[in-house]
Amino acid sequence: RGGWRRVMTEVSSRSELLRLMRKRSGKRHKFNAVRVKLDGIWWDSKVEAARYVQLKLLERSGGLWDLTIKPRYEFHCGRAYIPDFRYHTREPGGGAMLLVIEDVKGRETPESKLKRAMLRDEYGLEVRLVFMDSRTANELLAAAEVLLRGHDVHCMVQ
Repeated sequence: RGGWRRVMTEVSSRSELLRLMRKRSGKRHKFNAVRVKLDGIWWDSKVEAARYVQLKLLERSGGLWDLTIKPRYEFHCGRAYIPDFRYHTREPGGGAMLLVIEDVKGRETPESKLKRAMLRDEYGLEVRLVFMDSRTANELLAAAEVLLRGHDVHCMVQ
């Protein structure tokens, strides 16, 4: 009983409160990403969820199709690469059909660079990196709540 109010009275500083919150919520993400549940899917970060919102809106408008979340590519060495999205679209001006593989990043990592190189060597596929800052992601998620209201789509932050 009392929950957070009781905790607030027991904590003497903001830094102690943050430490306690991290302890209660479990392991912190290595890049301080916040997990988000959107459209019944748990995303590793707000940035991934925000990109999903953008792609769903493009899919609804006909700008892309066959949107796949977390497609898996197996390598002959036994490792795998799981980018965030794969979809089809057309070149600007209604040209040829394109297969697009996207990985949403807050920042580049050496492991991601290696796996993209392996995908290029083994499958001949390029990965489009999408970078988005957390402010833009927050704005997109707030807009998604309004745009998708009444469509049985909900956003929850963990």
